[in-house]
Amino acid sequence: MSNRIYLATQFSGAGFFILMLVKDFFPAVPVSMTVAALGVVFSILLSVVFRPKGKPVFQSAKQELMFIIVTSAGFFGLLALLPILGGTSERGISITSPILWGVFLISLFTAYNRYKKERQQSTFPRGAHQNES
Repeated sequence: MSNRIYLATQFSGAGFFILMLVKDFFPAVPVSMTVAALGVVFSILLSVVFRPKGKPVFQSAKQELMFIIVTSAGFFGLLALLPILGGTSERGISITSPILWGVFLISLFTAYNRYKKERQQSTFPRGAHQNES
């Protein structure tokens, strides 16, 4: 049961975040930015409470890397789509923001290094050396 609640909080948090982006680009949307922000915060708090204990968020470094790639593609895709639909960000958020790209590249680099390290450890178990014949 708590797994379902945890998953629901993850989706609701993402939904509120998307709502915040849409509200930023289209101020006429009849939703308060405060309500959307509180929805994100509340969803994060609930996901912390209902997160399955003793289980990592990602089962492997590869899964984490794929999550970062897919969610970033969706985020940047949304940032590209909203101006095409006629929206203009009130806060200056855009697909050309160097800060957004910096955060993305740092998280991608970090996740890739974890993936590469995990892959090397599974290829060469502890104590085994590459030079042994």
